[in-house]
Amino acid sequence: RCRPAVWVMHKREVIAAARRVFLEGSKLCRREWKHLNAASRRASVGLSVRCFHAVTSASATSDAGSSGQLKISVGGIAPLADGGAVASIGNNLVLVAVAGGDRVVRGKHATPLHVDVREKGSARGKIPSTFSRREMQLTDSELLSSIKVEKAIRSLFPAGYYYDVSVTSSVLSADGDRDMDVLHINAASAALMASDIPWAGPVAAVRVVLKAGEWIVNPTWEEMAGSDVNILYAGTPSCPTYVEVRSEKAPRGLIEEGIERAAEATSAVLDSQLRLFDAEQFGSAEKRFLPSIVPSKLAIAIGELAAKEQLDSFLSSSASLTPKERMKAMREIEALIINEVRARLFGVGEATSREVLRRATRKHLCKTGTRLDGRRIDERRPLSGSTAVLPNVVHGSSVMGRGATQVAANVTLGIADDRKSAETILGEPQLASFMVHSEEQPFSTNSFGTSFKRDRSDLFDGYMAEASLLPSLPLIDFGEAYEEAMARPLVAPSAAENEVDSSKIDDNSESRSVFPHVIRVCVDPISSDGAAEVLSVTAGSAALFDAGVPMQGPVVGTSVALLTGSDVDSDEDKVCFKGSSLALGDDEEEEDVDVVPSVKGVNMKEVVAASMQARANRPFVDVSRVLLDRYAGESNGEEDVERRAMLTSNDYFLLTDPSMLEEDSADAVVSVYGASDGVNALFFETIRNEPVTLAVVHKMVERATNELEGVTDELLQICPAPRSHVAPNVPVSDYYLIDQPARRTIIGRGGETVKAIVNESGAKLSAKENGILVVSGSNENRAKARDMCIELLSGGEGGGGKGKDQADSKTFLRSLAIAKEHRSAIIGRGGRRVQKMEEDTRCSISIDNDIVTIKGNNEDNVRSALAAVQAIVDAETPKERLPAGMEVEGTVKAVYDFGAVITSGDGSTGLLHFSSVQLTKDDKKKLGRSRLDMTSLLSEGERVCVTVEGYDAKGKLKFKTNSLSLRP
Repeated sequence: RCRPAVWVMHKREVIAAARRVFLEGSKLCRREWKHLNAASRRASVGLSVRCFHAVTSASATSDAGSSGQLKISVGGIAPLADGGAVASIGNNLVLVAVAGGDRVVRGKHATPLHVDVREKGSARGKIPSTFSRREMQLTDSELLSSIKVEKAIRSLFPAGYYYDVSVTSSVLSADGDRDMDVLHINAASAALMASDIPWAGPVAAVRVVLKAGEWIVNPTWEEMAGSDVNILYAGTPSCPTYVEVRSEKAPRGLIEEGIERAAEATSAVLDSQLRLFDAEQFGSAEKRFLPSIVPSKLAIAIGELAAKEQLDSFLSSSASLTPKERMKAMREIEALIINEVRARLFGVGEATSREVLRRATRKHLCKTGTRLDGRRIDERRPLSGSTAVLPNVVHGSSVMGRGATQVAANVTLGIADDRKSAETILGEPQLASFMVHSEEQPFSTNSFGTSFKRDRSDLFDGYMAEASLLPSLPLIDFGEAYEEAMARPLVAPSAAENEVDSSKIDDNSESRSVFPHVIRVCVDPISSDGAAEVLSVTAGSAALFDAGVPMQGPVVGTSVALLTGSDVDSDEDKVCFKGSSLALGDDEEEEDVDVVPSVKGVNMKEVVAASMQARANRPFVDVSRVLLDRYAGESNGEEDVERRAMLTSNDYFLLTDPSMLEEDSADAVVSVYGASDGVNALFFETIRNEPVTLAVVHKMVERATNELEGVTDELLQICPAPRSHVAPNVPVSDYYLIDQPARRTIIGRGGETVKAIVNESGAKLSAKENGILVVSGSNENRAKARDMCIELLSGGEGGGGKGKDQADSKTFLRSLAIAKEHRSAIIGRGGRRVQKMEEDTRCSISIDNDIVTIKGNNEDNVRSALAAVQAIVDAETPKERLPAGMEVEGTVKAVYDFGAVITSGDGSTGLLHFSSVQLTKDDKKKLGRSRLDMTSLLSEGERVCVTVEGYDAKGKLKFKTNSLSLRP
């Protein structure tokens, strides 16, 4: 598609050559190999892709809707890269640079494209809050933007282009008022157009929202808030490549209207890019590449011949096989094809095996109207599953299956402190109260690989599920208004009054009930045979029902795949080689080869655009009805006779609920999420370089939305309604009104008291400046923390107001902050010291990290225990260091053979080592060569004068002396 020359040869020559190579076991003759080599050389020259490359700078502007002007500049930007561009709207600037490799990446069946989006804090005028004060790994926001750019541009690379392509987008400036995805995609398109990389662009992206009955193009964040429909659209002049729709139970007609409006809005951006690259100041550069699919038709023919018997047997019996047996049979066929093709042709087996299976699947489907698992093209696999599959320790769980695809989901409910905080380029960190995380392991497809790694596809699957489930969830609010509304006086409940249980949800609000929990949904595909991301939403909805989340209704998903006949041979006498020429036969037969020569100075961007437009303008014919009739064994008379067993390039059909092999064979896929009353989300993407018109997209959306009602009924049979309450072990937050003196009392000196309450009760406490005390935890922990706060305010230093008879029955609580090195001194050897203090004071003493908590029924005993602990801390706390050379008088506390422990008058304790004792000459003669034993110099309790020698590396005091003499 990205070439000025198309090499054509007769199909019978390909089959004849394949038969000679495979069946007869002969090698190609010298004349054939000579002709092949010459053709390859001509192909490598004729396939030189000519496209614009900036030698000077130029720019173009277009209307960007309510955001003002979209400006795209190329030239003079990243001059060593293959292409570079800057796109801007207002104060938002994005730089994109692309680089292409020069060597083929082996083992690939698609262009190895890598996209990275980087949002630096400097673009917002901020320094990152990380420890190193620099940007670390890519954030979720950056990864999601990278995925969207990749989906918008990937399908436009030519078949067989297996060279590395890197697209890097950096945000240079951002005012935080607009979405940056539109700029990333438009700048990436301009950079690829400015490069010499073969690419069938340009692509334009816009975002449109419906608010107050009016469509707004490229809105600000303020305009996006509260919108009914939000659409991100990316496409070429002839077809969309990526569409993302987020809404709240929107009807299908409204979504189709928005997609049409977005497609119209892209025309101005596309015109500006085309005008930009039609400028005279741009020269041309050549990019030569030899597609890695050479010689594709010959390789496919060999592969089909090599596995003909196995393919026929597999296709005829596939409907009776189990999914695991079907996968095993396909892998055996793939291995056979790879071995045969590698032995004869240049090692292109991997791509050939996929193509052979794909073509065989399409042929079987078109001849019989039956899919590999025996379904009709409009038939979905039945939904099965159950909820509450895990113990009640898990707040909610489910397992859903559709055919061989199976997804396990679980829900965890938390409190306000569990919200996800993500620092983005938009300004202040965003707090997310609802999260969906997806993680597909290699074993789900019986493959090998690294488990539990961060995968981009898993991140995007979680993003799709989150967008689908969020509109049907209750309102999750932790704002000050909600806290003030829920707050009540801090008093113990009366005997006749039931304790207020915050886990009971108030469903009497006007629209959406308020749910006081953070929600995290984990969806893990444990078996993947197609449409796993769609089933993840259904499983997540069932798990939310099991967790007791009061959803407005179930949310389900369905997907539809599009298959066309553009790359499949018809009964015509000729076949087209994509990207190369191969004529097999004698020299005199070369006249039969149709060669379109390369023309010097051909504008490949115009050639590619014209080719895509011509293919998009062809009359598409939906043959779904014909295939359904064939499945039923019926005949359409003349129409069925006219339809060949193989699709033509104008035919297409839709597959509901595609399997894994059908997804790999598809040209485009649309996933729709919602329920029978409307659509919550929609995602469309083209997979192969095949234009899909908006009319076909609308048919795909219609088919998918019609399936939502049936899937909803299936889910309601498994879980009819959400539970009436959440699990008893779900943490809940209670809100109490307190005044400022009470707040200071609960916090304590340096937070000592609140830490002690948290350690004792197991609940979380937060005494806010607005006079609200938040107590979070399980029912038992919250009640214990609340009672401790009430007792503290009633009988403690900050309380008062209770009689003596009442105070005697209260529990008094005191806490003390200590250093970690004092912990062992307080506990003592074997815990004897702390046990003795508990016996003497009749109090309970607990130590948690750096907090000592003392609890007792008598205030005097509590104070005595606190004083005893304080005395130990004071004794272990280092005193002010004594200056070296200072003479002090101390008492010998202990005597050992190597030294004596001496305590000075100010309480400082140090060691007098035998090496620091200076003896007289007479004593040295008496001692001789024997080591000095300190027991011969000192005894316990003896007073001695010593000199401060200094402190060692651990801060311990050392003494020395010259006033001692040996005892007789």
